[in-house]
Amino acid sequence: MKDTKDIKDVNNMKLRYRVSKRNFFSRLTWILLGLSAVFTLMANWGFWNVEDEYFIYLQVILPVVSCILYMLIINHMGEKLFFLTFIPVILGAAFLIVNEANSKQPLHSILIITLCIVVAVSYIMTVFGAIRTKWLLLPIFGLPLAYRVVVEDHDIFFSERSTFSLGEWLPELAVLCMIFAMLFIVFAMKKRDFTKTEKPIEDVLVELEENFDSEDTIEETGEQTEAQKLLGQTDNEATIIAPTGEKYE
Repeated sequence: MKDTKDIKDVNNMKLRYRVSKRNFFSRLTWILLGLSAVFTLMANWGFWNVEDEYFIYLQVILPVVSCILYMLIINHMGEKLFFLTFIPVILGAAFLIVNEANSKQPLHSILIITLCIVVAVSYIMTVFGAIRTKWLLLPIFGLPLAYRVVVEDHDIFFSERSTFSLGEWLPELAVLCMIFAMLFIVFAMKKRDFTKTEKPIEDVLVELEENFDSEDTIEETGEQTEAQKLLGQTDNEATIIAPTGEKYE
């Protein structure tokens, strides 16, 4: 019975993922998203002269902001707030949906739009722990990527004589870099360990303030608080390092 209860506790345990910016796949994701943003800007260079604000915001700013925001999150907040990447994922999905909405093939557009929604929802449920495994994201990102390369981009990559110009290549390369980045980030995702409780920084600061208000704490108890240890205080004395580098006993 105890083993069964332990298994249930593990299954019900809070699940979040973290990403280290030093991880190889995390860096690869960062590079690919950067390339995607650059390719988008290059493909639409001179967009500031376009009078169509709809085009500027949805075809240029939306994908670039999505890539940059994802890069910032995994680089600065990936260890504890990786789940915030759901925001740029939604923006990226919205960009792809807008592109397909302008397609002249209604059935194809419906399928792609539905796929984008499924991918975005699956990603959100994964990073928030509703889906208990990250490996489901591999086929979710991998199969659409394979279909896009082999079927939709066949004339670009496999035709003997391609008539596509650089301006037509760049938007597709931007999208492929974005999807490849989402595929590689799966390998960088690691489960966070919530079995070890992390003490909030607010509690440490309060303890630090109480320590200065009560000078007799160490003499009476002979024990050190966590805040005192952080300051390098001993059992009978406290050393304060001034901003100038001088020490006062």
